[in-house]
Amino acid sequence: MAVEAKRGDALQFIFSFFLGLLLVVFVGVGVWTFYPQPFGQNSPEQRQLDKLYREQGQGKEGVTAGGVSSAEFERIQKKIDALNDKMQKERDRWAVNTSIILLAFATILMAISLFLPDHMKVFSNGVLLGGVFSVIYGTGWSFAGGDSRARFYVVTAALVLSIAIGYLRFISDRRDRAAAKAAVATTQGAAATDAAAAASANEPALAELAGRVAALERRSAAVAAALSADEGERD
Repeated sequence: MAVEAKRGDALQFIFSFFLGLLLVVFVGVGVWTFYPQPFGQNSPEQRQLDKLYREQGQGKEGVTAGGVSSAEFERIQKKIDALNDKMQKERDRWAVNTSIILLAFATILMAISLFLPDHMKVFSNGVLLGGVFSVIYGTGWSFAGGDSRARFYVVTAALVLSIAIGYLRFISDRRDRAAAKAAVATTQGAAATDAAAAASANEPALAELAGRVAALERRSAAVAAALSADEGERD
């Protein structure tokens, strides 16, 4: 029986862990689908950047051959640098927004895990793990872009969220269960005390009733004895 119980606990843990991984993959794919990274391969900015790189390559060859001035080459380089800076700023903004969105979904998942009933503990643990993995995923994206202040805000939000959910899930829940057990024990003790008091209060009545029953039994025995004597005399 102990082996079966351990095996069941291991399977439950594996299922909860697998469910958490699936949830974070689902959230990540959803965010990338409906809020994709800017400046893909076919975006106008990327095509313009590729064009500038080609012009720069041709200009470099021209400068070597003496057909293009170095000023033209530098002008193209400045355009490339300005466009790269613009695209990088947009990517950094997207990374920070993505981390915030992931933290929002992590909050939703963790909140759902708090309200699932006790008989769905396996699913509750899986949803909680999905929220934890989403927090890690979102915090990682904050390091992929943005300035140090934005990273600090995201990490602070992740820390506060983790502490709050951990308190509500583990500490507060244990306190509520302990209080419920104490209330049940108090109620049972009060019921036992009331029963004992009622029994003590009914002891005189029960004693009187027992005495009456005993008197009736004696009378019945005396009547039976008298009838037996009369039958013997007749015989």
